[in-house]
Amino acid sequence: YKGKAVKNALMLIKLLKEEIKAGGIKEKDKEREKEERD
Repeated sequence: YKGKAVKNALMLIKLLKEEIKAGGIKEKDKEREKEERD
């Protein structure tokens, strides 16, 4: 059933994008921590 596979693929892409966004936020937090230590 194609429709279901397409939906699953779209959901996976959405999750990946959110994970990438979260990863970017984590990187920013690391930079902020370094600044606070200095």
